[in-house]
Amino acid sequence: MKLRGLAFEVYALAFVRPITIHYAARRLGRSKAGVWKAVHKLEQMGLLKRVRIGNGVYWVAHEIALNYRCRRPGVDAPASLCTPA
Repeated sequence: MKLRGLAFEVYALAFVRPITIHYAARRLGRSKAGVWKAVHKLEQMGLLKRVRIGNGVYWVAHEIALNYRCRRPGVDAPASLCTPA
C-alpha cells in the first residue's frame, strides 16, 4: 500500500526521531485527531512501533526501532540512549 498525505508526513517524521501525537500535530500543523488516525493506521501496517520513554509514549519507525537495543532491558529509549544492536 502506498503512503500518501498525512500518513506519509507522520512516517517521515517518526523516521527521524521518536514522536508523540502532540509533537507531530504541532510540527505538521495538523489536528491531533488526524495525526492519531494516521499513527494508528501506520501501527496496523507495521510501520510504526510504540515505545515507552520515561513516563511518555512515543512512536518510532519500525526499521529504526529494530536497529537499536537498549542498555537497560525492558526499557525502550530513543537511539541516542541506546547502543547499536
